Amino acid sequence: MRTAKQNKKLSYFAAQSASILFLIVALAVLSDALLVVQMPPPSYHTLRTSGGTVRASREGLFLRRILRALLDNTGHMTPGNFEPLHLSFVASETAMPKRKDPTLDSEDEGSGGSDVEIVNVDFEFFAPRDLDYLALKRLLTQFFQSDAESFQVHDLADLILSQPLLGSTVKGDGIDSDPYAFLTVLNMNVHKARVFNAKALAHDHPSIKALASYLLTKSTGTPSAHTTLQQLIGTEALGSSQHVGLILGERFVNMPVQVIPPMYRMLADEIEWANEDDEPYNFTHYVILSRLYRLSPTDVASLNEEAEAESMSTASPKPKKKKKRKSVKPAEEEENFKPGTGMSSPPRKAARLDQGGTSASSPLAKGKERAGGQQRRMRVNIISTPPDLQAEVNSLLPRLVRSVRAILSLPPPPSDNTKPGESSISLPESFEATSHACHVLVVLAHKGQDVYEAVTLEVERAVIAVIKSVSAAGLPGVAWLEKFTIAMEWLDGRIGLLRSILAALDTGDLCLDIIRKKVYQHGQSISLITEGIREWAKQERANGAQSTGGKPEEDVDMEKTDHRALILRFISVLHIIGYFQSHFLDPYIAYTTEFYTEEAKRLGSFLSPADYLAHVDRRLNEEHARAKGIMDEPSRKDVLNAAEHTLLPTEITSSLAKPGFAAAWKERNISDIARMYTLYRRVNALDSLRAAFREELQVCVRGIVTDSSKDDEMVPRLLEDKLFLDKVLIEALHERPFANTVQDIAKSEEDPESDGQRLFSYAARDAFEKGFLARKRKPAEMIAKFIDNAMRKGQRDEDEETFWRELDNVLGLYRFTQDKDVFRTFYERGLAKRLLLQKSASDALEERVINRLRDGYDPEFGKGNDMFKDIALSRDLLAEYRASRRNADEKFSAMVLKFSTWPFGKYEGTIGLPPEMSEAIASFDEYYKLKHKNHKLEWNHSLGTVTLSAQFDSGTKELSVSLYQAVVLLLFQNESKLTYKDILSLSGMKPKDAILTLQSLALGKFRVLVKRPTGRDIGEEDEFLFNVKFEDKRRKIHIPSIQQQETVEETKQIEQAIDLDRQATIDAAIVRIMKGSKKLMDEALKNKTIEALHRHFVPTVQDIKKRIEHLLEREYMERDEKNHNLYHYVA
Repeated sequence: MRTAKQNKKLSYFAAQSASILFLIVALAVLSDALLVVQMPPPSYHTLRTSGGTVRASREGLFLRRILRALLDNTGHMTPGNFEPLHLSFVASETAMPKRKDPTLDSEDEGSGGSDVEIVNVDFEFFAPRDLDYLALKRLLTQFFQSDAESFQVHDLADLILSQPLLGSTVKGDGIDSDPYAFLTVLNMNVHKARVFNAKALAHDHPSIKALASYLLTKSTGTPSAHTTLQQLIGTEALGSSQHVGLILGERFVNMPVQVIPPMYRMLADEIEWANEDDEPYNFTHYVILSRLYRLSPTDVASLNEEAEAESMSTASPKPKKKKKRKSVKPAEEEENFKPGTGMSSPPRKAARLDQGGTSASSPLAKGKERAGGQQRRMRVNIISTPPDLQAEVNSLLPRLVRSVRAILSLPPPPSDNTKPGESSISLPESFEATSHACHVLVVLAHKGQDVYEAVTLEVERAVIAVIKSVSAAGLPGVAWLEKFTIAMEWLDGRIGLLRSILAALDTGDLCLDIIRKKVYQHGQSISLITEGIREWAKQERANGAQSTGGKPEEDVDMEKTDHRALILRFISVLHIIGYFQSHFLDPYIAYTTEFYTEEAKRLGSFLSPADYLAHVDRRLNEEHARAKGIMDEPSRKDVLNAAEHTLLPTEITSSLAKPGFAAAWKERNISDIARMYTLYRRVNALDSLRAAFREELQVCVRGIVTDSSKDDEMVPRLLEDKLFLDKVLIEALHERPFANTVQDIAKSEEDPESDGQRLFSYAARDAFEKGFLARKRKPAEMIAKFIDNAMRKGQRDEDEETFWRELDNVLGLYRFTQDKDVFRTFYERGLAKRLLLQKSASDALEERVINRLRDGYDPEFGKGNDMFKDIALSRDLLAEYRASRRNADEKFSAMVLKFSTWPFGKYEGTIGLPPEMSEAIASFDEYYKLKHKNHKLEWNHSLGTVTLSAQFDSGTKELSVSLYQAVVLLLFQNESKLTYKDILSLSGMKPKDAILTLQSLALGKFRVLVKRPTGRDIGEEDEFLFNVKFEDKRRKIHIPSIQQQETVEETKQIEQAIDLDRQATIDAAIVRIMKGSKKLMDEALKNKTIEALHRHFVPTVQDIKKRIEHLLEREYMERDEKNHNLYHYVA
């Protein structure tokens, strides 16, 4: 008797109001009509529709009654307004069993009497457990028949087991036995994604997606049903807030139908309990899968006759002949769906958390025990009479063999429209009778061995017949493979049908073993299969990229490629038999290797590296697209790996790396470099590509550095290569460019993965450093001069960001040189001239550049700030001088500088200054001596500047000239023509300075003097005239002075000074090291000296040896008397 609480729970389940739509989706058998029928009256088992007559199964009848009873009990929906929707469609590859003799049914319905024996059978209800996995797979396969392959039954079984607190299984031999039936509900919206815990969802569950797609596809012929299903289980619907429950259930063929109603009632209780725990089972709709059987016209006529006979028997009952046979009481078929009928006690089920099948990842595994702590048990009374078992056994085996033979009989040749395994079957027995016969023989009569041997013989006979029929056609290559595939698909379909019918006998492994032995292990079959695969692959590769466009991401259209669909079907057959690796993948890979080995040898001899690699890339894309259409991912990887290493073996990658990269670099072709990188990475040949990359880059840098004829273009050319290199690293090699500043280097060193991810960056840095070594000192000198020129120009029209980015690029080149002292020397000289000659764009900009240079690139750089201090002090001193001397010439200015701060040696030139200039200098010298009694001034006239006002025919111009140039021009105030001797005598200059000055005035860009005769060389008798006809649009003109520019001779002098400084620096380093160590071996002293000086320059071992000998002579150190390679410091 149901308690009040149980009634309340049942009412809660059913009282979802009119908003809940119960949708019954029924699987029809052997029907090509898709129709919608209304629910018939309860008293009829036959559904009559415009498309034919459908007879409901027992599950369907009980389902209808249960739903009506549940809804009627709630009071929210009455049977009158409840109209479930029936949708019937075809289940593929399934045949309708023959209807039994209707006279037997009529006789059985009236059977009864004293010879009837009641057998009590106990069934127990349990939660789904992991132990039930195989049994659930068999039941699901039985339910969906051959269409089960579309649903990934193993995933569906796993999904059912993942929620053990919902659903039931029926067992007869305890908890560890296999279930005879099951019933459960799945939330299609939640299980659309695989559940990891109650709150987190992940990717779509394949079985739920396949089920939804299958139902939507099958319902397309019935628009109203399709629309309803689309609203419930379509892609958008499954992502909505409504929750649809999918009810799945199945039982063995001979399982009593009385177990169904209790399972539905228990499911209702469990759904209510789950909702109380806030679990995702608050459904708005239910989709229930059931089965219907479509009757043939003969069966319809028989049913009509039964109905007429039943109506006549109701009016005048007639005695019926008794026939002993096992059956279930018809009364129970109508009544046992009510609570309590046919059961000794209300069914109960053990608390789910006590079962071993609870999954920790299930959203329902919360540890809360459900009501009803004992297992559920029901008793079914089965009326039967003891049969004459031996007589039945003797007749069953021949009947079973005939049925098996009929199932495995060869069909007529399939047409193009014939589906695999599809053909009519004429059986001497119905499927149900054949299954019953197998069950009796194996389970009851213990004749399993006899049945096994008989079935084995029939399967072997069928397999041999199939192979003979395929071989008889005499087709070669792909044509034979196509016929073979069709035959194997047919055979697989028949064996699948046989497996489902002979459920009591495990025929799966038996049939597969026979097929393997008779077909796939036969030498001739293996040879023909291999020949077909090779012919197909040859056709595919001959077509090239016509069908796929060579794009691996593009989905392959099976209709556009010859035999692609056939190969896919063939692979499916091999997967079933377990021979995919040996009979397809291995031969395919072997032919792939053979094909591409020959192609690589043929094309590699005449194609350029770029063309060959482009061909390889296209081929690999084709292989990827082809494999993607027919293979799983692991197999695709094996095929692509074979193609890659065949097209790009070690000898080819090594030979193509250098010329291929060199051509791409020369043409500035980033796409070719990117292709090389991708292909070489796929075959693990990046080491050879990196070596070619380093070598080619080093050759380019060395060529630029050693081209002395283009020294002025050295830095711009290096910058061009460096900027392209950065682009290559980012876009083609997928690496970050090497760091420039100290801060960037520190960040990269903190990155633990930077070394492994920047191998090409390090190779590029190594190439630049070695390329710079090809012409020591010169790169550092030219970088300093390039920056000097840039600082003279300033930003001009550039924005600040662009200016600093270009400056950083130039300073990035500075990091590649080892001659830091050379750069510092030339940069400091350039800075000094810019400051003294006022040629710098801005003092503030100069200071910012110095700070950036010191902080980001060279921490040892430090003289620049001292120069700015001297400039500031000089300006203050000049202001004090002018304030103290009322008669001081305001046009005169002087800079007082320290020798230790400025990179200029002692001035050794001579010049005769005009009287007014001499007087101004003497006045300032007198003032300075009074202010600093112990200081002495030495004047350097080579750095002096003068602004003159000159009269030309075109007008007055302001000329900005050097002091040397001003002295020469002032000589023409009173003279219109002077010879070289006159100028040399009057100016007091040295001949060298006089020649350089006259060349700048008469032969330069601004020719304010005219030389006679013309020519570059200046002789003693050459005459110079003031050019009154000089013209220029500008009023203020700066005439460059050769003395203020670095000449070749001056550059040599600077290099000599650098050598002297290096000698002193090496001496100081050696003395400092020996003073700290007291004694050192020769090699250790050399290594320590190099380490101490590497931030300034890298001395050669020969230079260090010379300085050691020098220090030994000066007795700063001495050799050990016993070991001449050991040095001692001498205090």
